Amino acid sequence: MVKAPVVAGALRNKEVTMSDFIVFLVSLPEAILAVILINEKLRKNPPKDD
Repeated sequence: MVKAPVVAGALRNKEVTMSDFIVFLVSLPEAILAVILINEKLRKNPPKDD
């Protein structure tokens, strides 16, 4: 399996394809992936202050 260096190389070339990004996400540990997903969910739906 190809790990994160694919994305690092693509970033240097300033071209990141969706498949490179998916490979990068799959290579991340589950805990980091969960934090990213929770952060995105909160960013899209911020908690409402009463």
